Amino acid sequence: MTQTHRKQPQQDVLFPLTGIVAIYTRVAASQERETRQLQTTDLVALACENGFSAQQITVYEERNVSGKMPLARRTAASKLLNDIIDPPPETQPIKAIFVSAEDRLFRDGAAVDIAFFIETCREHNVLLVTPTSVYDFINPAHVAQFRFICETVGEYVKRMILSRLQAGRRQKRQQRTDKESQQ
Repeated sequence: MTQTHRKQPQQDVLFPLTGIVAIYTRVAASQERETRQLQTTDLVALACENGFSAQQITVYEERNVSGKMPLARRTAASKLLNDIIDPPPETQPIKAIFVSAEDRLFRDGAAVDIAFFIETCREHNVLLVTPTSVYDFINPAHVAQFRFICETVGEYVKRMILSRLQAGRRQKRQQRTDKESQQ
């Protein structure tokens, strides 16, 4: 769900212009060629537009990984969270994470992963930035909004899968009926 248009992020949060900016991208196998580079390019541009330099940016790229997979089983997401909790020696801490949309982080609304992510960001004063929103998890309203979006995406995905399964079953039944009527 890469957005080609860009809105300005909410301006009620001031960006820390020191520290590292993490760009997190995740693409499914079916979309890899089309969206991986576009996500990265757009997010680097967004970070630079908001006052960060290219030298401050570190990219964490997940390839061929489902958003339903737990964070602990995603290589780039695990590294990102570990780098937030325990920054590598001689580096500044991560102060912001840029993602193209909330569904790049979570697709199933797993409460444990969402809670861990929010708490990690809150404890380490890390902002989450999308092209349309800035989340400061110290703010309870931002926490509620982020949780709601993650849970809504999860429910939407479940409904879409269920409707596709039901459509497939109807199609198979119709094909059987058609074959039987031809005999």
